[in-house]
Amino acid sequence: MSNDLVSLYKADKQERINQPRANTTEYKAMRARDLERRKCVMDIVAADELHTAEDYYYAAHIMNHGDTTEDAENAHRLALRSSELGYRPARWLAAASYERWQMYQVKPQKYGTNYIYDGKKDRLWDVDPKTTDEERAEWDVPPLAEQLRKAQEANRHKTPMSEIERKEFEANAPPWLKQALEKWRAEPTNPEREHLIRQRTFHRDRFTWLAYLSLAFYGYFLNVLGPITPFLKDELGLTYTISSFHFTAFAIGILLIGIGGHLLIQRIGKHRSLWLGLFGMSLSALLLVVGKSPIITIGASFLMGLIGSLILAIVPAALSDQHGEMKAVALSEANVIASLFATSAPLLVGWFTHSLGGWRWALGSIACIPLLMFLGLGKNSSPLVTSTAEKRTPANQSLPSLFWIYWLGIVLGVSVEFCMIFWSADYMEQVLGLSKADAAQAVSVFLAAMIVGRIFGSRLVQRFSARAVITVSIIFAAFGFLLFWSAESSFIGLNGLFITGLGVANLYPLILSLAINTANGNTVQAGARATLASGTAILTLPLILGSFADAVGIRLAYGVVLVLLISVFLINQIAGRNSLAR
Repeated sequence: MSNDLVSLYKADKQERINQPRANTTEYKAMRARDLERRKCVMDIVAADELHTAEDYYYAAHIMNHGDTTEDAENAHRLALRSSELGYRPARWLAAASYERWQMYQVKPQKYGTNYIYDGKKDRLWDVDPKTTDEERAEWDVPPLAEQLRKAQEANRHKTPMSEIERKEFEANAPPWLKQALEKWRAEPTNPEREHLIRQRTFHRDRFTWLAYLSLAFYGYFLNVLGPITPFLKDELGLTYTISSFHFTAFAIGILLIGIGGHLLIQRIGKHRSLWLGLFGMSLSALLLVVGKSPIITIGASFLMGLIGSLILAIVPAALSDQHGEMKAVALSEANVIASLFATSAPLLVGWFTHSLGGWRWALGSIACIPLLMFLGLGKNSSPLVTSTAEKRTPANQSLPSLFWIYWLGIVLGVSVEFCMIFWSADYMEQVLGLSKADAAQAVSVFLAAMIVGRIFGSRLVQRFSARAVITVSIIFAAFGFLLFWSAESSFIGLNGLFITGLGVANLYPLILSLAINTANGNTVQAGARATLASGTAILTLPLILGSFADAVGIRLAYGVVLVLLISVFLINQIAGRNSLAR
C-alpha cells in the first residue's frame, strides 16, 4: 500500500470532520486542497501503483470529492474495483460515487446517498422512485426513509443563509446545481417530500390472503409428488426413469405457462386466471387419485403443472403490484405459508398410509380446498392495484439482461430444492434403510427447515443485502448436503437434511424478488418467466438425477446437488457485479 495514498486519504477524512460552510473562504480553500489531492491520486493511478482493495478504496474516496463528471466516474470505477476485490466498505462508496456521477449530469440518483445544500437546508438529491430498498441493501445503502430522516436531523441545527449569502451561493454554484435549484424553486412546496418518506402499514387484505393460500395450495401439490413416488413406483411397476416422468410432465406444464401464460393472464385478468389455476389443479389432482396406469397418472401430473402453474405466475406479480415497496414482506410471508403447506404434504401421505391404508387420501382431501376458498374469499378479493408500468408495457416487450441472469439463478436454486424434495425419500429408503412411509415423512424435515430458514431470512434481508443472505444460505446448504450425502445413519442424515433445508430456503424467494425488481414494472411477464425457470429446473434436473440413479445408483447420482450449489454461488456473484450498472 502506498504511504502517500494513505496520507492523502487521512487528510481528506480530516477535512470532513468539521467541514466549513459552503461558499465561505475556508470552504473554497478546502476545495483547492481537494483538487491537489485528486491530482496526486491520478498520478498514482497513472503510475499503476494501486494494488490492494484498500488502495482502490482510498483513491475512490478522494476522487469522489471531485467537481466534474470525470472525477465522479473515476471514483465509481475505482470503488467498484475495490468492491470486486472483496473490500466491503467499497460497496456503499461504489453506489455513492455512481450517484454523484448521475448528479453532475443533472440526473436523479438511483439509491439516495447524496445530499445537497440548497441555501436553506440539506436536501436529498432527487431519487429514482423505481429503486427499491432491496436494491439499496444490495450496496449497503440504508432504506430511503432513513436517508431522509438523516437529512431532517442535520437540518435541525443548521442556520439558513442570509439573502446576500444565498445570492452569492447561487451565483457561484456549478451549472448542474444551478439547474437543480431552478427546478426545485418551480416545484410546489413540499419540504419533507412526504411522497418518498411516507411510512406505509402493511395491510393483508382479502386478496393478499387469497394469494397466500393459493400459493400454499400449489406448493402442497407440487411437493406431494415426491412422497407418493415410491407408492406409484411399486403399484405401477415403474423404473426410476419412468417414475420421474411424473415430475417431467408437471414441469412441461410449468414450461408452457412460463412461455405463454402471461398472454392468457393479460387477456382474462389476474383474478379469473387465479381461480382457473386453483380449480384446474384441483380437478387434475383428483384425476391422479383415480388413475390406474402411468398414462393417466403422468397425464394428470401434466395438467396439474399446466393449469395450476397459473397460480405460480400470478401470485408474485400480483403481490408485487399490490404491495409495492412492501413486496418483499408479502413474498416472504407467502413463501413461509407455502412452505407450511408443503411440509404437511409428506406428513399427510405418511399419516393417511398408516391410518387409513392409502396415500390417495392425501390428495383427494386437499383437492377440495379451492371450493372452501371460493366460499370464504371469493367475493371482493380482486387485486386492488395494477402496476402503472404494467399498464403501459406491451405484452411482448423484452425483459432486461440482468433479469435473465437472475432467471438462471432461479433455475439452479429451484433445481437444488426439488432434487432434494423429489428424491430424498427414495435416497433415505435405499441408502439409510428407512421404510417407505417413514422416508416419505422424513422429507418434512427438509421442508420444516425451509420454513425456519424463510422466517429467519425475511428478518436478515432487512439488515443485510439479499445477495449476502443468498451467499450465506449457499454455504449452509452445501455444508448440510455434504453431511446428508456422507451419512451412514439416519440420525446424521436427517440432521444434514435439516441444515440443507435451512440453506436452500431463501434461494428461490430472494432471487425471485431481485429478478422482479429488474423488470421495470413488467411484473406479469416477469412472473411468467420466473415460472418458466421453475419448470425448466423441475423438468431437467430431477429427470437427470433419476436417469443417473438408474445407471450408477442414487447415492452417487446425488452429487449433482453439490454441483448445482456451486453454480448458484457463481451466478449470484455475477448478478451482483452487474446490478449497479443497470
